[in-house]
Amino acid sequence: MANFNITYFSPCLRFNTSLKVFVPTPSVDEVMSKRTINYFHRDVKYPVLYLLNDVYSDSSDWLNFTNIMRYAQEKHIVVVLPSVGNSFYQDMYKGSRYKTYLSEELPKFIERYFPVSKEKQNTFIGGVSVGGYGALNIALNRPEKFGKVFSIAGLLDLDDNSINKIYKNQIDLESLFENFKNNKHYNKNFTNQINISVKEFLNQKPNIFLSCKKNSSLYQMHLEYLDKLKQNNFETVFEENKEELDNWSFCDKSIEKALNWIASDEERILKITE
Repeated sequence: MANFNITYFSPCLRFNTSLKVFVPTPSVDEVMSKRTINYFHRDVKYPVLYLLNDVYSDSSDWLNFTNIMRYAQEKHIVVVLPSVGNSFYQDMYKGSRYKTYLSEELPKFIERYFPVSKEKQNTFIGGVSVGGYGALNIALNRPEKFGKVFSIAGLLDLDDNSINKIYKNQIDLESLFENFKNNKHYNKNFTNQINISVKEFLNQKPNIFLSCKKNSSLYQMHLEYLDKLKQNNFETVFEENKEELDNWSFCDKSIEKALNWIASDEERILKITE
């Protein structure tokens, strides 16, 4: 994979922001076996995955603790790793418009400067924990843009006080959500997001992949959310992991399954082999 570390001034965020972009390139095995893959053909347009990390971390976690680059190379998928701090991937009440940046500006930037497809069926977003929340939040609000979305051990519902339990006194939640103390952030609630997505984008709903450990405190939340998705006829895959794995081993196994799921529909992956 070719590795690009980028810093540019974001008109949406109003400051310099950084991101990492990884683009498939010929591997040693492909060169030695003389496989004819048109990586550098001007007409090649790769599928693209916007991959979101958890809070209290950055995109380097994906590189340090998973094999995401190997999986993406095998599937010929461009991977974009943005930087958003502890924003919860929101247009913050008192802060920057990260949701708008990720859902509107960043895809335009990537599509302008990298050989990626602009088609919905080749545009994906996913994440782990709060990154999973952010990915679903964005995909449900932009179903005309993202064909598939996945969440690994995601924080799926803000209205069960899960944020208060986990992040109280650690993140300034009132800067993220207007009237958070009064629990009036209902526009962030996934039940309403699902309803809005169904009502406004009836024929454009994204396919959804969820993954969670059965012994996780978030497991019941996943079952309830899955039921809501099925009630609204979303095409959904749920991976329930029963193994005793540490969090990053589970995450690595899940990201591999998620990329296999992304690439499972042959018509959605552009051919780059002669």
